[in-house]
Amino acid sequence: MADPPISRNASPTFSNSPPPEYLNEADLLEFPLIRATNLYTDEGYEHQSDTTDDEESSSFGQSIRADDNDLAPQLKCTICQKRQKLEQTVALRCKCVYCKGCLERRFTRAIEAEYMFPATCCDAVIDLALVHQVLSPDILRGYETKKIEFESIDRTYCANRDCFAFIAQETTEGDKAVCANSTCHTTTCVKCKGEWHKGDCPVDEALQLVLVEAEKKGWKRYVNAAINFAIAVEPFGKLASADQKSLIKHSESQIDI
Repeated sequence: MADPPISRNASPTFSNSPPPEYLNEADLLEFPLIRATNLYTDEGYEHQSDTTDDEESSSFGQSIRADDNDLAPQLKCTICQKRQKLEQTVALRCKCVYCKGCLERRFTRAIEAEYMFPATCCDAVIDLALVHQVLSPDILRGYETKKIEFESIDRTYCANRDCFAFIAQETTEGDKAVCANSTCHTTTCVKCKGEWHKGDCPVDEALQLVLVEAEKKGWKRYVNAAINFAIAVEPFGKLASADQKSLIKHSESQIDI
């Protein structure tokens, strides 16, 4: 006997009986539409209305992102041997891999100690173009500032010993070097490295005497050498220098000044 036709205007009917056996609890969890409507419990049907579709989607998205983080590609740092996310590491041309922490420590040491400058790995200078995205802006600025200082041939430091800040050559005017420190602004003589004074610089006069003596004896001036401290010529033509002895080397054929 054929089933009676179903009226389009008929209201749906709901049964108070439990779901069929073939829809067990595991099946219900697999079908969000079923789980989001009425679920049967020991106490009868219970409508799950506390969680919206948007919340379900958000929770699912967070779960996927967490899984993605766990599966994100990682590299082992050559220095600390720890695995780090790809965006927190950098591979150098020498094939060494640095994590962000180890790389910043390396550059910080180069900033703090001149003998550690420039930052190197495997006897090669680390290219800033490879690491600038990993280093913090503060470290990058500090490194660039020290690069100017450490690569300057004739350095001038503030004559105020409580400050002693480096004064870049680009900020000097003639023989005057004004400290850029906001709490100092001391003016330093770029020739004698002492406080600014009017008139001829005594160090400059001493230098001229040395050059005259060098010309008489046929000494040659070393082009790359620089005078960083005060020098003076004592009576009887003897060259005297308190801190310049290690910088001035002369012989019968050459003089460094």
